Amino acid sequence: MNTTVSLRSMAGGCTLVVATPLAACDAELPAAGTLQSGLRLLVSMVLFPRGFSYVAPAPLD
Repeated sequence: MNTTVSLRSMAGGCTLVVATPLAACDAELPAAGTLQSGLRLLVSMVLFPRGFSYVAPAPLD
């Protein structure tokens, strides 16, 4: 089994989510919502975020 290909495949389907209050990361960010990033494989067994984006919470009906 080629573990590098398997890890790349897994990283392509994963998202890293920051679950702490966003204001704890940056006071300019809204209190609600999440920061999400795709992952990339840097070297064998090391996954790294591609770049975070703010995702607003879904509106309540």
